[in-house]
Order: sequence, then structure tokens, then C-alpha cells
Amino acid sequence: MVPNAHQGTTSSALTRLNVNAARLLGIPPAGYAHLLGLAPEHLNDDLCRPPALTSIRIAELATVHAHWTEVAQVMTRQSEIGSLGVWDAPRRR
Repeated sequence: MVPNAHQGTTSSALTRLNVNAARLLGIPPAGYAHLLGLAPEHLNDDLCRPPALTSIRIAELATVHAHWTEVAQVMTRQSEIGSLGVWDAPRRR
């Protein structure tokens, strides 16, 4: 469950994943570079919460450019364990 303070946002790690997928799929940055939360200081801060609409828009552009299965494969290949920063670090017991 997402706390009320974070509704309408997503992790910067997921946004980074979407931006990288768009780049790998050859989507021109002009279609998404202006969106909120894509400044390097936001994307590189694992505690930053960019707007969910930013990731949604990039995903829309990606699925217009390539079939959703190709988009999913690109995202899967780049999301190995540990690639999502603090959001998928192994838990210590």
C-alpha cells in the first residue's frame, strides 16, 4: 500500500527503468525529456518520487513505438536484482 503522501508518484528507480527502455527502443527524447521528474538530480536520487504520469507517458510512447512484449523484454533485461536501488535491495534479517 502506498502512503497518502506518495500517491500519484513512483520510485525514481522505476522512472529510470522507463527512460532507459525508451532510449534502448530508439524513442526520441524530445517526446519525454520535458516531463517532470526526469532531471538527473531526480532520476539519480533513490528517495525522489517522480510523478507516476511521467512513467505512464513514457510507457505509452514505448508501446506506440514497439509491441508491448518487446517493451517488457527490454525492461526485464535491464532490471536484474539490485538495479532498482533501495527499492529492491535484499532485506537483512
